[in-house]
Amino acid sequence: MSDRKQGVLAEVLVILLLLSAVTAHIIVAVPVPPLDIQEWDSRRSPPSVSSVAAQAGNITELLINATVITKTWQGYFGNITGKIVLDDANNKSMYDWNIVTPQGEIYAANETVDDWSSIKCFNYSASAPELNLSKLEQILDCVGDADGVNETFTTKNHPGFWVGSTYISPNTCWSTQTYVNDGTSNNFYEVLLLEPNKNIIVYTSIINASKTGFDNTLTDFQMLVGENGHGSAASTTTQYYFYVELY
Repeated sequence: MSDRKQGVLAEVLVILLLLSAVTAHIIVAVPVPPLDIQEWDSRRSPPSVSSVAAQAGNITELLINATVITKTWQGYFGNITGKIVLDDANNKSMYDWNIVTPQGEIYAANETVDDWSSIKCFNYSASAPELNLSKLEQILDCVGDADGVNETFTTKNHPGFWVGSTYISPNTCWSTQTYVNDGTSNNFYEVLLLEPNKNIIVYTSIINASKTGFDNTLTDFQMLVGENGHGSAASTTTQYYFYVELY
C-alpha cells in the first residue's frame, strides 16, 4: 500500500474514532433534580368562633357560609434561579450561561422518576394495571369529594411543551389553571402526566417567569400536588421529588 493511501486510511480511522467517542457521550437532556430547595410553609388561619342565641320556643332559620381547608391538595409556588452549563463528568464547567428569564417546567412526583422517555398524558379512563382516575382518587381518598382530581383538573387547556425529547402537544393532557386574585388566570398552567413504568403521577407546572401570583407577588410557577389528608391520614406527610427543566 502506498504512503498516500496509508495516510488517507489513518485519517479515516481517526475520524471514525472521534465520531465513536462523540456518539458514546451523547446524552438526551432530561429533567434534573434541583441543586437546592428552600421552603416556607403557610396555612389558612381558622376563623373566630361564631355563636347564635337560643331561646325556648323559637324556630330560627340559619344561613351558614363556611370555608374549609382542602384535604386532598398541597400547593407550591416560588421563583427559580439557575444556569445552563457545558460540564464534564466531574461537573467541571467549560462554559455556562446564567438564566435571567427561566423557561421550562417544574415536575413533582411522589417517587423518583427513572424513565423520562416514557412520559405521557395521564389518562382518566386507562385500563388496569395502568393508573387511572378511579385508582388515583382511591389513593387520595377523595372519591366523590368536591375537591377531587377530575373536579380540579377539569380541562385540556395548556400550551405545548417538551419533557426531555418528548413533546406534549397543546391541549392534550388534563390540566388546570391556578388562581390569581382569587380567580382562574392564564398566568399558570399545570398538567397531569404519567410515568407508566412506575405508574406514578407527575404533576407538571409550566414556568411563567415573574408573573403575578395568587398572593399578588411576582412568582415563576404555581402548582398543586395530591396529598391524602383525610381521617387518620391527616397527620401524615408524603415526600415529593422535584425536577426542573430549563431552556
